[in-house]
Amino acid sequence: MIIISAGGTGGHIAPGEAIAEKFKQTGENVFLFTDERGLQNYKSKFADSAVRIHAYSFSRSKIKGLFFLALGIIEAIYHIIRLKPRAIIGMGGYASAPTIIAGIILRRRVFLHEQNAVLGRVNRILASSVQTVFLSYRKTQRIKPNVNTVYTGMPVRQSVIALKDHEYDLSDKIRVLITGGSQGAAIFGKYVPKALAMLPETIRNNIEVTHQIRIEDINPTVSLYQKARIPYNVSSFFNDMPQRMAKSHIIISRGGSSTINEAMVMGIPMIIVPLKIAADNHQTYNARVVADNGAGWVISEDDFNEHTLEKRLEEIIADRDLLRRTSIMAKKLGDLNALDNIVKNITDNLK
Repeated sequence: MIIISAGGTGGHIAPGEAIAEKFKQTGENVFLFTDERGLQNYKSKFADSAVRIHAYSFSRSKIKGLFFLALGIIEAIYHIIRLKPRAIIGMGGYASAPTIIAGIILRRRVFLHEQNAVLGRVNRILASSVQTVFLSYRKTQRIKPNVNTVYTGMPVRQSVIALKDHEYDLSDKIRVLITGGSQGAAIFGKYVPKALAMLPETIRNNIEVTHQIRIEDINPTVSLYQKARIPYNVSSFFNDMPQRMAKSHIIISRGGSSTINEAMVMGIPMIIVPLKIAADNHQTYNARVVADNGAGWVISEDDFNEHTLEKRLEEIIADRDLLRRTSIMAKKLGDLNALDNIVKNITDNLK
């Protein structure tokens, strides 16, 4: 029995889902411990093996944060004693904290995985009290000397790995995919359609757009694409995102590590706009790894508007050799061994 504890957003749960899939292949039962958000969005992927653990963000209220942390620890202790897991794996996020603390109190084998290039707040606080912290980036920031770390890479889902050998075909129209993560991104709805509409007609006639966006932004965004006569597919959610990523030639996204690493595995160049308010500016560090390795481009949120994006897109789309070279560099960054590394490390530790 393995417990995976994760915050409720896709950035934490998606790699947790990948680890769960790998352990299930070895015959292990896997439970997901998460908060209400995670339960609503991802319970179907864990069937009846998902448990709600109360948690509340300290950044929103310290009093509520402390209360729900204590409640969550009590809940997690009860379920850990009931389930008797061989190991607990924390994927980060404040909602993972109660279960990790409960596991430490009960002296279970506890591991952490850090998805970003900067050790997250919860992982940073608990890192010195667990067996091992698995790192997605070799030069992860803000790690104390007494923390036991192992570089494993970033685990990605089997549905993504299955598409790693798809053909990056530039013989037809350029397909642009815009995604703001699980909650969409208002800034992309505001500027991306305008930027695409500003492109020269010869380029506009040779692009197609898939845009994942917040529900409230769908109608105005569709209107802009219609006026620009750009073929589009706009929705607040796509349940086949790996397939859509594989069919795209360039992805415009935030700097979440899950999206970045899935794109890299499939060799899709990216324009990354890091979330300005991301904790410890971790999205900027994630994005720099991509840009520094020639696998994409970074535009800061302060500099991001229809003019800067239009200029960058025109340069990229007009040069298909540039896209091809960038795709090759992206695929070199994609890590296919992360799951094997993590599972082997944990399995060896449990012997």
